[in-house]
Amino acid sequence: MKSAETSTFKPRLEGLEDRTVPTAVAATFGTAGLFRFTDNGGWQQLTPFVPQSFAIAQDGTVAASFNVAGKGTYRFLNNFGWQQISTFTADQVGIDNKDRVFADFTGAGLFRFGNQGWQQLLGISPTQFRVSAEGDLAASFAGIGLFSMRDGGNWRFLAPLTPTDFAVADNGYVAANFAGAGLYRFHDGDLQQLSPFPVAMGDLSIDDDGEVAADFTNVGVFVWEGGDSTDYERVLAFDPQQLSFGRDDHIVGNFAGAGIFEFNGDVRQLLPITATQIAVAQDS
Repeated sequence: MKSAETSTFKPRLEGLEDRTVPTAVAATFGTAGLFRFTDNGGWQQLTPFVPQSFAIAQDGTVAASFNVAGKGTYRFLNNFGWQQISTFTADQVGIDNKDRVFADFTGAGLFRFGNQGWQQLLGISPTQFRVSAEGDLAASFAGIGLFSMRDGGNWRFLAPLTPTDFAVADNGYVAANFAGAGLYRFHDGDLQQLSPFPVAMGDLSIDDDGEVAADFTNVGVFVWEGGDSTDYERVLAFDPQQLSFGRDDHIVGNFAGAGIFEFNGDVRQLLPITATQIAVAQDS
């Protein structure tokens, strides 16, 4: 990565009236359970139990799997509460902005739950998978590589290497970090290296315009626009523990000792407490 000028990033408060698209974040805090943040409702504890995996949609609907009392896979719906959708505990869950839940069940494969119930998408379990706002998928398989699938389409082979981390967005975009190879962006079969340097684990995201946000340890957070590998900007000099694009190209970051923030030029602190893990909804 070539050297970049220090960003002129200046924190300032952002008013609610500036936000036409809501922010939705789910988070765990040690053994305190699962919480949700929305612009309309603020922070709310959804359950005192810690999920094995969880995800959140833009309307605040949450998917979660539990290995504790009442184990299984659930969906938390606004004005309804928890709905058990399977008595089996998914190893990993995801959710899109249509409130469809995606779940990997070891030994059974990858499934999607929607209005028609459960549908099997793949007969084998991926190492990891990611879901976009509109239900596009990316999945990695140890020793096999990285694949993607547009909603309603077929699986597409992207790379023969298993990424250390990856992200998916609408419109066919996937970003992936490969050990020893660096950061890449995929789009409908095209492959582009953005950086030869490794991205910090959990600090990679991509949006539906192909913008990629990535944190490089002790260097900060960079965003690549839709151009070539030199079309980037350092937007933050600090390293989050996790980051993700949220609404309107804003990035949500979880920072050790500082809390959860949303930023895109402006900065908004969502909580002054650092989460164990966060999940962020992207806009469609």
